[in-house]
Amino acid sequence: MKSLKRFMAYFIYVVLVGCFIVWANSFKIALQKEMNPIIFIFVMLLPILIGLLLALPELYSVITKKGIWSFDWLKFIVVGLPSFLAAGAMYIFWSISFLHQYMPFLYNDRILSTTGGIVFGYVLLTSFQKVSPSITTNTETDDMIPLQ
Repeated sequence: MKSLKRFMAYFIYVVLVGCFIVWANSFKIALQKEMNPIIFIFVMLLPILIGLLLALPELYSVITKKGIWSFDWLKFIVVGLPSFLAAGAMYIFWSISFLHQYMPFLYNDRILSTTGGIVFGYVLLTSFQKVSPSITTNTETDDMIPLQ
C-alpha cells in the first residue's frame, strides 16, 4: 500500500510539473507575440523555477526528517553560483555588447542558460539540509552552516 501511495504521489507530481511547463511555454509565446519587455526576465527565471519544482520531492524528504536546519554552502558555491552565472550568461553578455564578438557561444546558447537555470534552482533548494543533533563528529557538518 505504501508503494502505491508513493507511485500516486510521484505520478501526480510529474503531471503537475508537466502542466506547469506547458502553461509556462504558452505564456512565454504570448509574451513574445506582444513583444512584452518582461519576456527576458521570464525566460531567465523559468528554468530556475523548474529546477525548484524538480527539487520539491527531496525537500519534502528533508522536511520530514528530524534535526537542525543547515545550509550546505560548499554545494551552493561550487555548483549553485556557476550555474546561476550560466543561467544569466546570455543576458550578462547581451548587456555588454562588445563581449559577444569574442564569446558567441555564451551569447546565443539557450541550452547553457536553460540548463544552468534548472541546476541552480535544484541546488538552491537541495542545499538546505537537516543535520542530526546527535552527530558528535564535525566531518559531516564541516560544510554546513546551521540556520538557527
